[in-house]
Amino acid sequence: MAKTSAEYAKERYRILRAQKKCVQCGKRDEDTLKGKWRCRACADKFNKYQKNLSKERAEAGLCKRCGKKSDGHGYCKACRQYKAERYRNSK
Repeated sequence: MAKTSAEYAKERYRILRAQKKCVQCGKRDEDTLKGKWRCRACADKFNKYQKNLSKERAEAGLCKRCGKKSDGHGYCKACRQYKAERYRNSK
């Protein structure tokens, strides 16, 4: 039986992590050798994308985290509760 694309992606991810390679591009650099998931170049691209996405969602009145309708505080109720609980548990 052929693997689904999700199964293939999970297997590729596990292999790349085990080999200390970037899970996006497959390259190895000093960051991946230290245990990070992405190389410096891919991490920078991902961070830029995430910041832009968050900004676009906020301007559209959507939750910055999940994209659902915001309750006026930048996050939907569920994400604000999740964020508050993570903050409480971090102390």
